[in-house]
Amino acid sequence: MKLNQTINEILKFLSKSTGFFLINIAVILILFAFFANSTIKNVDVLENELNLYFQQPANQTSLENVQEPPRLFDVETVKGYIIMSSFIASFLFLIGFMFVYLSSLSFLASFYKISIHLTVNNFLAALYFNLIPDIVNKILVHPSFQQITNGIPEEFVQEITRIILEWIKIPVFVTVKLTITLGIIFLIISVTLYFMKKKALKEEKKNK
Repeated sequence: MKLNQTINEILKFLSKSTGFFLINIAVILILFAFFANSTIKNVDVLENELNLYFQQPANQTSLENVQEPPRLFDVETVKGYIIMSSFIASFLFLIGFMFVYLSSLSFLASFYKISIHLTVNNFLAALYFNLIPDIVNKILVHPSFQQITNGIPEEFVQEITRIILEWIKIPVFVTVKLTITLGIIFLIISVTLYFMKKKALKEEKKNK
């Protein structure tokens, strides 16, 4: 009897852990899809900035051996990946919810646990996405990257760094804004579900 109970608890733990793991992946995919979609909306701005820089006479003389940048990527292809990521994320979220539900066999408890989890995840995501410009900047000034750009004028590298950081500034802002908004929404849902759960427990005790 005790062994069966232990096995049952282990299975519940594994089910819940698997569910939250899949939900985490789903959230990451959704947020990065949103971020990617925001960046490709500004891709023309990025390309125009790069073309303007290359067309300046002072830069043409100092960058004779540097080719003018081609189109960075195919926008339609990226959009296709974003749509595919959104579908995969939705599927993973549903599967994750099913695993979390199987760990408690209660929709109310499952929604409550997931809403708390999503609250924390979204607020953490806001912090992570806010760090993206710093991470990009550190990558671009890292010695390993500087070795790759060896032979290219330093002014050019600095200008490209500035253009890239300006390009991702708005996508980062709107993504952080989205994560904070979602975090607040799920926080409200969590509080509501907490009182609903508490009320349900009181009614259950009364019935006993």
